[in-house]
Amino acid sequence: MHKPEWPACSFTLAPVIMPCMLGKPLVLITLSALQRPLTPLSLQRHPQFLPFLNRSALYYLLRHCRQAGLDTVVLLLDQSLYQQLEHVRQQIAALPLRVEWILYSGQDQRGLKALKEHLNEDDPVLLFQNPCFDLLDINQFLKFHQQQQADCSLRLSPEPGWNKSPVYLDAEAQVISDADKQKDSSPKQQGYDTRCYLIEPDIFEGLLDQPFQILNQPLLPALLDAAEYTSGQLSDKLWADWHTAKDFFKLQHRLLEKQLLDPEHRRLLRHDKATVWLGEDVSLGKDVNISGPVLIGDQVQIESGVTIQGPAIIGSRSRIQANSQINQCWIWPDCRIASGSQLKNGWLGEQVLFKSECLQTGIWAADHSKLYLSQTLPAGTVLGPDSILEL
Repeated sequence: MHKPEWPACSFTLAPVIMPCMLGKPLVLITLSALQRPLTPLSLQRHPQFLPFLNRSALYYLLRHCRQAGLDTVVLLLDQSLYQQLEHVRQQIAALPLRVEWILYSGQDQRGLKALKEHLNEDDPVLLFQNPCFDLLDINQFLKFHQQQQADCSLRLSPEPGWNKSPVYLDAEAQVISDADKQKDSSPKQQGYDTRCYLIEPDIFEGLLDQPFQILNQPLLPALLDAAEYTSGQLSDKLWADWHTAKDFFKLQHRLLEKQLLDPEHRRLLRHDKATVWLGEDVSLGKDVNISGPVLIGDQVQIESGVTIQGPAIIGSRSRIQANSQINQCWIWPDCRIASGSQLKNGWLGEQVLFKSECLQTGIWAADHSKLYLSQTLPAGTVLGPDSILEL
């Protein structure tokens, strides 16, 4: 029976104070190429590597861990995702974190050995298995785990994600097994698995010794078998499990509109009509009108007479030419929008070119697509990657 006793000690990483515990958790993030890409945004790139509030979702997860005082992260991923790291490597290098990438495929003994070398008998593992987006209060989660003296703690959400099977808790926040649920018909607290776990090192090492595919298989059943004391913290902090590209953008829309997350930008402008986050070296022309929350990336050029209605994002190095109107659009880096264009509720991937004056509503334009038409296309039109539409 594993019931750890926690000594009275603390770790301080200004400006955050870690809760009293035996050691700082090792953060482990597993990413699988089998996680479905968010088409039509990308046919291959992992959602964690796609532009998200002008950085990436992975960047904000790592920043969230660092703000909680954690400073060591291991990312476990397969070969195909390792080749995609170029999209986020520079972002992550800017964070004050020690980040190590480990290649792993099935029961790859080299990958397992490298992962085990990071384990410390005094330090639990904070595991995010194929995460999406989470504003969990990590320090509160660590404190909960300490108070419960659990082998494993689950972060549970009131709302279901891709897994709609609820997890039930008893009055002491212990996870109720299927057998116990049948014995006791009284009302129980329930939540949903978020694939975020805090695991004692001996339990986690035992899992690694089993024939278990940690990148792809659901971890919760194996944890419930391996851990004698499993607790669940039901948290109402925002957690989102995106299934589609629309989910991906709706979440960013909500974050900006409700100002639930501070984007990583240097300048913040506020007035009665708008909250605007500006990157570095942004050029704003005369008579630019911005309303609603708007996020503008680095080295963006917005020419005179442009109107932007938020929530909206203009990706780094993009250029919006004169007298254009951008209404609740999500524009990724390196895009070009011709003068006089009117875009509403549009989603533009990287390096998209709208050459002529265009009036488009609800258009999806994937990476490297080009539109040379001035005619209005039906709402919901999708331009696939590298497509060219012209007369």
